[in-house]
Amino acid sequence: KTAKIRYELSKLIERGLVKKMDRSNYYIVTKKGWVWMWSCLFQKDYFVNPLLSISFKQELQQIANQRKKSTTRIRQLNTLLSQIYQDIRLVA
Repeated sequence: KTAKIRYELSKLIERGLVKKMDRSNYYIVTKKGWVWMWSCLFQKDYFVNPLLSISFKQELQQIANQRKKSTTRIRQLNTLLSQIYQDIRLVA
């Protein structure tokens, strides 16, 4: 299992999404990593969901309006970061 974690972490490092802190065992998300996470969130909300349920335009517009709130986005980012940390077993 440790090899799998290291493999996944090396893929993130190779893509420039995560970098190791100097003289530490901790990793931080880079600016490119944050852009990638935001694009993943927006891709699902604004491209995938509308294509899958095009007949529900009014409901989608209400959901999109609700999701524009910054607190919702922050919670989603925290959830995504938490999932990444759990996957690679790092302390946040």
